[in-house]
Amino acid sequence: MLPVLIALSIIVLVVASYADLKTLEVPDWLNYSGIFAGLGVHALLSLHQSSFKPLFYSFLGLVCGFIIACILFYTGQWGGGDAKLLIAVGSIAGFVPEINSFFVSFVFNVFLLGALWGVLFSLFLAFKNRKKFTKTFKRLVKKRFYFNILLSGFIFFVVAFFASFFFKFIFLELILFGISVFALSYFIVFVKAVEFSCMYKKMSPDKLVEGDWLVKDVKVNNIVVKRSKIGLEKQDIVKLKRLFRQKKIKTVLVRYGIPFTPAFLAAIFSSTVLISSSLIFFGCHPRLSLSFSNLGMI
Repeated sequence: MLPVLIALSIIVLVVASYADLKTLEVPDWLNYSGIFAGLGVHALLSLHQSSFKPLFYSFLGLVCGFIIACILFYTGQWGGGDAKLLIAVGSIAGFVPEINSFFVSFVFNVFLLGALWGVLFSLFLAFKNRKKFTKTFKRLVKKRFYFNILLSGFIFFVVAFFASFFFKFIFLELILFGISVFALSYFIVFVKAVEFSCMYKKMSPDKLVEGDWLVKDVKVNNIVVKRSKIGLEKQDIVKLKRLFRQKKIKTVLVRYGIPFTPAFLAAIFSSTVLISSSLIFFGCHPRLSLSFSNLGMI
């Protein structure tokens, strides 16, 4: 990917990360600016090279980003801001169907580094709200469902531990597998405790924005606003504001997710380093260099 496109991606993601960490939102103007800037730069490249390929690859990246974003948005995994940001990066980076595809590397790193970022940020929230978190965690452990999760993980670990003495050729694998399952069961309860203690907030309806997630349905007489995986829509906010003005509700309980855009920023840096390193390797290797030059990659 050209340096100007990498620089453009970094600028968009730095601004997005700052906004997300500060307000828990990624502004639409930034996402749309990124989309049109990506298409615009590639259009200029197409004119300069007298080839439709740069603009086509930009559009292809936009479409691929849109498909992935829709899946994650409509399954409730990402908010609208994160989804639109992925489309913007797809437009800027473009999708070139080759072995060292920058966009493919970026998406992979977003998920990989996003998981790591999610764990680290959850630990930060738990530490920041440690009194509330500890109280919530203890309360969850006493509930049958979460207690059974921890108990199942512990039993699995014990079984794996004793089985390792009978299957000595996979002794270490069984021990590590048992520890992993127990750690996963503990992590499930940990994540729920973080969510309940750190990610729920009572919000005045006049401060709600599209995409906010209701924790539970709001029912007042015949008016019902249901929680949704994609968050609140305009008509939902209008109803809630009307109820607020009529003094029928004071607040609603809203769930906030982890600000995910820093993972995008980390992914763009890691992808740039990985792609650059691999191209240097291929360029230095005589046979690989010849093969990739025939493909037009270096």
